[in-house]
Amino acid sequence: MPIGTLARLSRLSVKALRRYDAEGLLPPARVDPGSGYRYYRRDQVRAAASIALLRSLDVPLATIRELLAAGDPARLRELLVSERERAARELARRRRAIDALERLMAAGDLMPYEVGLREEPPLVLAALTRPVDPERIVRDVTAMAADLTRLAARGGWAAEGPWCGLYPLDLGERPPVTLGIPVAGGRAGGDGVEILRVAGGPAASTVHDGAYDELPLAYGAVLAWCHERGHRPAGPVRETYLPGPTPVTRVSVPLA
Repeated sequence: MPIGTLARLSRLSVKALRRYDAEGLLPPARVDPGSGYRYYRRDQVRAAASIALLRSLDVPLATIRELLAAGDPARLRELLVSERERAARELARRRRAIDALERLMAAGDLMPYEVGLREEPPLVLAALTRPVDPERIVRDVTAMAADLTRLAARGGWAAEGPWCGLYPLDLGERPPVTLGIPVAGGRAGGDGVEILRVAGGPAASTVHDGAYDELPLAYGAVLAWCHERGHRPAGPVRETYLPGPTPVTRVSVPLA
């Protein structure tokens, strides 16, 4: 059948079919050497309709290629499960964006934070340090918190104050993040927990009352405050997780 007929049957445009041919996703069965017209087999209607459905679901072309080539139901399901997880992550990201926009709308300000100087105290932490994925930092740090809770219960660690996280000023790729429990000095580590002594000092600080996913707003406010006043931010950034019915995080950027 000619390309126009396939377009009508699959509800794809002729332009889209030509693009999928160029990308090797749905090549025609025959191309007339004189006219250049494309002709397709009738059994290609199913593939074209599948492509139309998957593209309407925003499935990437690379994944569609794998789905069309899947040789058995188990492999097909595996690919669909993976794509569903990708879509769920994207949906969660968009929901976080909507929540952040609503916060800004309610505040009527792009930087709805009060930033000031704070003298951070020195700390002794029973801590875990691990590399994290910057795109999934909340997930990775949450997993660290679960492990540290379990190890603290096993080792009998008693928290002397709110938990803290130490983050590089520039995240980069797979940055190391430290999550710690303030403890009394003179304790020994174990089970992968190390005892860290963290220096105190002046810091630019603000408090974020809300989801951890929205913390970049607080970071932006603190760093803008530093640069506006000629302060040179240093690291590591200290996040202090304050008690409360909702997540409350103090973000403190040390000043060099």
